[in-house]
Parts: sequence; C-alpha cells; structure tokens
Amino acid sequence: MKRIAVLGGYLVALLILFIRCTPKDNKPITYNDEVFTRCDTTPATVLAKGLPIHYPASMFTMDSIIGIVDFQASDFFIHLYNEKGQAIGNMVRKGRGFGEITDYNDFIVKKEEGLASFYSPGKIIEYDVLAYLSDSTAYIKEYPLPSEVYQKSSFYHNAVKTKSGKYFLIESFDENRLVTVNGKTCNVYKTYPNISGEGTEKDAAIFRYSSKMAIKGDYSRIAFGTYIGGVLDILQIDDTLGISPVKTLGIYKPVYAKVKNSPDAITWGDETPIGFEAMDASDRYLYTLLNGTLGKKLKAKDAINNPPFTEKISIFDWNGHAVKQTYTGKKLIGLTNKGDSICYAVAYDDNYSLLKIEPFK
Repeated sequence: MKRIAVLGGYLVALLILFIRCTPKDNKPITYNDEVFTRCDTTPATVLAKGLPIHYPASMFTMDSIIGIVDFQASDFFIHLYNEKGQAIGNMVRKGRGFGEITDYNDFIVKKEEGLASFYSPGKIIEYDVLAYLSDSTAYIKEYPLPSEVYQKSSFYHNAVKTKSGKYFLIESFDENRLVTVNGKTCNVYKTYPNISGEGTEKDAAIFRYSSKMAIKGDYSRIAFGTYIGGVLDILQIDDTLGISPVKTLGIYKPVYAKVKNSPDAITWGDETPIGFEAMDASDRYLYTLLNGTLGKKLKAKDAINNPPFTEKISIFDWNGHAVKQTYTGKKLIGLTNKGDSICYAVAYDDNYSLLKIEPFK
C-alpha cells in the first residue's frame, strides 16, 4: 500500500539541539510504558473527507486557520482550511524561485504572529500566512545566513524564530543538536540525554530519526519526542538562549535496527516501539500522537486496510508529567491544537479526513 509504504521512506531524520548548559548527571534513563493513569473518550467531529494530501503530514493552527503540510506535494506544500473544514488556499510552492523550496521540511509556526518559518539551503524563509490570505503581495521574506553557519554543520533541517528575533537551527546530520544564530554569531550545543545506554552517537542517531518538536508559546521551553521508542525530552530556554534540561521521560525503550551496508545508520525494525508521530503545544500542555505499536505491525498484511496508527491523543504538561490520554475512535496521523479547548487532526479514515476534537470537554 502506497500510503503505508512511504512510512519508512519519508520518515525524515531529525537531529536536535541545545546550548551552553551540560547536564550534571548523564546516567541511562529508565522506561515506564504505563505513565498514563487516565484515559477517557472524546468523539471526533469530521469536518472534511477526501483531503488531497499524502502520508506523512503535519499541521498547525493560527487564528481561525488550519494548515496541513503535505511533505510529498507536487505543487504546494501547505493546504489551508477554515474551522468549518472548507479549503481556503494553498501556499509554499515547490520550486527554486523566490520563497520556494525544493524539498519538504517540518514547518515551525509562530502562531501569535501568523508566521511559518523554515530553513532552505543558505537562507531562512518566512511566510506571513495572514498577509497571504489578505491578498498582500509582501508575504514572503528571505534572510541569508552567514557563512559561519555552514562551518558549524553540513545541513540544517529547520528554523525557529525566537521572541528576541534570533533563530534556532534544527540540525539533521553531524553531531550538533542546536545552533543559535544572531547575525554572524553562532552558538552550538551537542549534548544528548543517555537514552540508549550505548553512547552519544546512538543517542544522537535516535533523536535524529524523525523526532517531533514543539515550543511553548512564550519560548521558555522546547520539547522533543523520539519516533524510535518513546522518549520525551523537555528543555528550558532562558532570555539569552541558554538552555538547561527540565525532564527526560522514558516511555518506550528505543529498540532500533541497523541499516544494511551503512553501519552508522539506524532505522525502525520489527521490535521497535513506534513513539511520537505528531506533537504540538499550548502554554500549558503538549498534545501528542504517541503510538506504542511494534514495527512489525506496520509490515503486517492487514496493515494495508487497517494501519496501526494511534487512535489516542496523549497529553503532557511542560514539566514532563503525563496528564491524560483521550480516545477518538479515528486513526490519527497529524495533530495540532488551538489553545487547550480544541484539537484538529488528520485521520487516515475516509481517505484522509480533517477532524475537530475537544480533549477536555
């Protein structure tokens, strides 16, 4: 099945970051797959069916806009919908022109200012989504990066603008987790929590493989969730972009498989617990899709018609505590939240459908 087959091929590596502070204790973390003691049911409202997207997809919200990012798009990467599920536009064209990108990225959205920003080789591009919808022609800005950035690493996966106007660059290769850029000044942090018990290279490789990320609205904290196994890593960000650990929560141990003919690379395998498949945040909570199924179930014959996507939204607070899970009855592949009252999701059901969910109702 094409939509399931792309799971392995399009789960991009994501290596992450942070600066200045080194944890005092780097002992191996412990794992507990029963961190949630509360699970309720929240029926999902279907807003639209038959969405013109592919798996995998990510989402964002701003004001009354729902954005769905289609990583396999042939023309536009972002599809925009209103809160009724009606299509209202497309943006971020695939190409090599001004404001265009040639490949997919995980888009990071600054909801308060209506900005979607991302890294493209040699520059950071900002899209003003609200200006775009108001027919403004000045909705794209490009910011060239200094040459010093390239001396720090080979490739950056994404860009996140902070409240001070500086940038985090999300790294996909080499040993860096986080680089901050302010003009020509670059700061690099390379430390990872001990999640594998096999050394920093394996820890980095696990975080590198399609980890998910969310940032608190006031930019005081940043969270990462691993796809291989389920590890939630939360960091504190100070006003000078100094970073310190808050909590590393081990849920599923990151059992990985080696890549044939590439001894340094890892991937998911039959015994890999599939971890975080989506993540978004409010100032109070982290909203996630945490799976837990084993990789061999993704390869099973019945996965074509009954793929093992999670049907639960898993909610954490910013101190790394498990708050609750809510069961939706839909196979979820994308998730975003609007405050703490509403979540929107993309489900595999009904040939990709857009859902509205009220997790605390």
